[in-house]
Amino acid sequence: MKTLDSIAKLEYDKLEIECLTQVGKGEWHGETKCGLYIAVSNKGKVITISSSETLYELGEYQQIVAKSKDKINIHEIIKYFSWQINKDDILNSWH
Repeated sequence: MKTLDSIAKLEYDKLEIECLTQVGKGEWHGETKCGLYIAVSNKGKVITISSSETLYELGEYQQIVAKSKDKINIHEIIKYFSWQINKDDILNSWH
């Protein structure tokens, strides 16, 4: 994976994630242990991410962080950002 925005990568690196829920194809919403809401997307082999203090503002400003030569899944995104999350808190409820 190639980092396109190193500042955004550092901003979201090593977060402690409370939960992640799939809300669409390649789209995930979550919450950090400190109460920050995040939205991450991996459409078109590009990772975009957004955060906000309220759910209402989530997704208002998306940052393009990285791109990949191959299709990526949420577990690769978690590894890329070095996020700490219990695997039971990753919900794949979208069909």
